[in-house]
Amino acid sequence: MMKEFEHLSSSLIVEIVRRKQQPPLRTHSDQPLDIGTSLIQDMKAYLEGAGIEFCDIILLLDGHPRPAHKAILAARSSYFEAMFRSFMPEDGQVNISIGEMVPSKQAFESMLRYIYYGEVNMPPEDSLYLFSAPYYYGFYNNRLQAYCKQNLEMNVTVENVLQILEAADKTQALDMKKHCLHIIVHQFTKVSKLPNLRSLSQPLLLDIIESLANHISDKQCAELGSDIQNTSKSLSFVPQSAALYS
Repeated sequence: MMKEFEHLSSSLIVEIVRRKQQPPLRTHSDQPLDIGTSLIQDMKAYLEGAGIEFCDIILLLDGHPRPAHKAILAARSSYFEAMFRSFMPEDGQVNISIGEMVPSKQAFESMLRYIYYGEVNMPPEDSLYLFSAPYYYGFYNNRLQAYCKQNLEMNVTVENVLQILEAADKTQALDMKKHCLHIIVHQFTKVSKLPNLRSLSQPLLLDIIESLANHISDKQCAELGSDIQNTSKSLSFVPQSAALYS
């Protein structure tokens, strides 16, 4: 704005304008550059309450409401996408289950963390509930199922092996099913005492019997047959139906 500026040579005026348009030089600093939060951190905060005012769907877990966001659910699950496109509930509420099973509250929260920001770290009992979730909800990648499979293989026990066997059979996870049958065969004395053994489907019971038969050697079969025969002969009264097999 000074009059003297008008009397400068054209080369000086160009140099002043050029330097004015250049960004200021940044001084070197040992302090780390603050780049803000990551996408995962933002989505985690959104799930934990920061996005509550934008929730537009209610997920009901055994009657307990959990607000959520349709856009996020639909982006991650073909099940929710189809629901919201075709038969959105009038009351804006969706009952949550995995097939006929209602997951635990802890497992449900683990599933939401996976949907919102891809978190898969969870205790084995959550993996037991969520092993069938990718199959049922049609997640757009199999990362959750792969993690659940690995987590269960490393932590399967006699107490949960039959439940895992059913889930593996339903989702056609053949490696997982084979692993469960292997444990059942080698721990059958304990597994046979589990009450839910009697509630297994007939095909699964036949799979267990076939695995047991393949595991028992011909010599063991002969010894078992000999033991049965000797036991029958030692009885003072043998029913006719039993005598036919002796």
